[in-house]
Amino acid sequence: MFTAEILNQAGVSVARGLAIVDHNHLQKRNGLEGDLRMGNYIRAFKVQTRLSNLEELTPKERKAAIDDAIARLQTIFKSDRPMTYAEYYLFMTKRMAKTAAIYQALGYTQDSLHFGQVTLAGEMTDLGVGTFVKPKPGEINTKYPWFRFERQPSLFQNMLYKTHSVKAEPEPVLLSSGSKTVEQQSSLFGYIRSFDPAAGEEIERLDPAKIFWNTYQEYYLATPSEEFRNKLVSRYEDFFRWKPDVALEKIPDPAIRKRVLAAYEDALKSKMRGLAHAGRSGPDELPAMVKQKLFVEAARAENVDMALLEAKAFPEMMGPWSGIKSENFISPKHANAEPDLSWIPANSSEFHELKFGAEHVLQKQVDASQKALAKGKKIFLPVDGEVSPFAVITSSSET
Repeated sequence: MFTAEILNQAGVSVARGLAIVDHNHLQKRNGLEGDLRMGNYIRAFKVQTRLSNLEELTPKERKAAIDDAIARLQTIFKSDRPMTYAEYYLFMTKRMAKTAAIYQALGYTQDSLHFGQVTLAGEMTDLGVGTFVKPKPGEINTKYPWFRFERQPSLFQNMLYKTHSVKAEPEPVLLSSGSKTVEQQSSLFGYIRSFDPAAGEEIERLDPAKIFWNTYQEYYLATPSEEFRNKLVSRYEDFFRWKPDVALEKIPDPAIRKRVLAAYEDALKSKMRGLAHAGRSGPDELPAMVKQKLFVEAARAENVDMALLEAKAFPEMMGPWSGIKSENFISPKHANAEPDLSWIPANSSEFHELKFGAEHVLQKQVDASQKALAKGKKIFLPVDGEVSPFAVITSSSET
């Protein structure tokens, strides 16, 4: 929940936490010491279906799922018309490129980053194993090496349109245009193509890998990484930082002070059981507000005069997000504070050229018999790293 809130403030679309429901029940789990405190984590999704769900669906079912996501986005953005499949693909590409850029600028590693953690609205979820500790260049900071920090942008791009074998060492390898992985395309592009080949052709003509990396670069350069870490990540740490030392000093009777501390530590230990998590790389800490509450309960049980503790022993915890607006940060006026450590393909168009050749983007649109663009033909054109709205040919001329 805390990780999601920081990423949300930074401008990432996430499934935000609504509540944690405590079952007040302990249960054993294999491989973990002690019992786990059980509960439910309630989250808010724009669209609950994830990219990975599409893998097991038929083309007809995939179409229904993406149509449902488009209808939901249409409601959210108050649009009069639904997106075309190519427009939806561009929306997802730009949203995920932005997410990748902010992850890298923040120094955030999600770990196990795959298409099961992205919804059809481009929301990120399952963030609990992530860490904001930025690794040094070349350092492997994940359980499986291909999920490490510098490969995250490539992992995102491969979810949309596969171009590289990201598991390859010492660096990702460009796939050949005829590889099984490329032909099958277990990616958003492949899923759309499976039920609408014409939309697949439109998307390929756009050079989707190039659009992803251009968008990524734009957001990375516009994201103030140092400011993010100072104002957001530091508050993440503050959210957990509280010790009972100052409050204990205010209790004059040593015997009562000892009993309060013992009761507090017992309560803390009981609450901490719910934090054990195999493979977890986040903080094994309770929020400061919870620690304070446990201490107050222990003090009241000993009839401690609460006025003795004074307000400064319990700093007001409004939450680490008050006064922070993500739109204040994402702006081209900011310069990134440090070079990008991500692995980025040297030539983002290399795969497209390798697969289709270097012909002009309009070449496939030409009517071979007339040697001209056919009337009524809908086209998309890359313009300065962006993609134009589609245009329709209204008059024909020599190629």
